[in-house]
Amino acid sequence: MYVIVFQHLVNAMTKYYLEWIIELRKVYPGIEFFGQDDKAKIPVGDSIHVGTGVRPGNLKVLAPVNESNPSSAGDHDFHIGSIIPSVTLRCHIPEKIGGSFFVGDEETGTGQIFVTLRDAVFDPSNVFDHCAQLIDIVKKQGWKPTVLVLQTDGGPDHSLKRVAVEFALIAMFKELDLDHLVILRGAPNGSARNKIERCMSILNIAAAHTSLKRGQMAKWAERKLSTCNSMAAVRTEAATVDELRSKAVIKVREIEEKIAEAEAAPVVQGPVNASGE
Repeated sequence: MYVIVFQHLVNAMTKYYLEWIIELRKVYPGIEFFGQDDKAKIPVGDSIHVGTGVRPGNLKVLAPVNESNPSSAGDHDFHIGSIIPSVTLRCHIPEKIGGSFFVGDEETGTGQIFVTLRDAVFDPSNVFDHCAQLIDIVKKQGWKPTVLVLQTDGGPDHSLKRVAVEFALIAMFKELDLDHLVILRGAPNGSARNKIERCMSILNIAAAHTSLKRGQMAKWAERKLSTCNSMAAVRTEAATVDELRSKAVIKVREIEEKIAEAEAAPVVQGPVNASGE
């Protein structure tokens, strides 16, 4: 009973704010409607190819590999690295509530999907990256919105309860010189009403039945990575390497300064005796 009532409220609120966007667009053309979210992490194998896990339904299929054994891709979670696709959708605002929010073309610019690929180890997704991505898209496309509506799922990197999220949204508001910024947070069990979720299936086409493996690094880096079994361990090892590199740079600079001082010192000329003095 509670689930039915709660879903009814989600459906009603979704209809209300979509109707508000449509009616506002009729009298104010400066409104833009965007959706943002991260697609599920795509695993990347370390020593072997690992299947992306994107398959229709729960079917277990072989992911091909471009090697002598085309069926050698692993189907497990023994990997460290992953790719995070951060997705931004510019929604079409129809004339009526029954119209599509996804149609569009290159001329209108609506219905476009923008994807940024991030390294889950060293470039994890956060709200500042999301806002920077949206700012970059709006400026590069030459759009001039004065009212911006942003729909998200309310996850950790979009939760309005976090001060960092509020700061990032305020900075985006000022950078885009907006008059009005509206943030729509999705409700639990209401992801089907989240516009950005509806376009994720298109991105599955490229990742379906495929496998990925990272490139080969330098031997010293491979030795360091062989002792790590998690992303946190990789970050810790990388921080240690950065610290050692910084200390080495300081030592080299000290040596260079000493050499420069020695070269700048005046040369004392005088008679040389038999002992070379």
